[in-house]
Amino acid sequence: MIQREINIEENLNRIAKVDAPPFLFTRIEAKIATEYAPTSRSYTGISIASSCIIIALNIWLISNVESNDLKVENNDAISIISNSIGLEESNQLYYD
Repeated sequence: MIQREINIEENLNRIAKVDAPPFLFTRIEAKIATEYAPTSRSYTGISIASSCIIIALNIWLISNVESNDLKVENNDAISIISNSIGLEESNQLYYD
């Protein structure tokens, strides 16, 4: 064990310091940046897909309300959406 430590120290003492080539650090930084940088395509694709899902969900909700025979007192957008998700428009809580 002691002999092995001595061999390791002797081998480490033989290693001479070498000057790094110019621009080594900037090349390493550039490689790391290209390796781990998120691509803008992935964010664009995710945003387009989520927008399409939201638009499709809105179209489905509105067409679902129009196809069902729900009693809609007013044909405004708020009453259509509130009826499609099952909200009551009654003011019964405020009047005794």
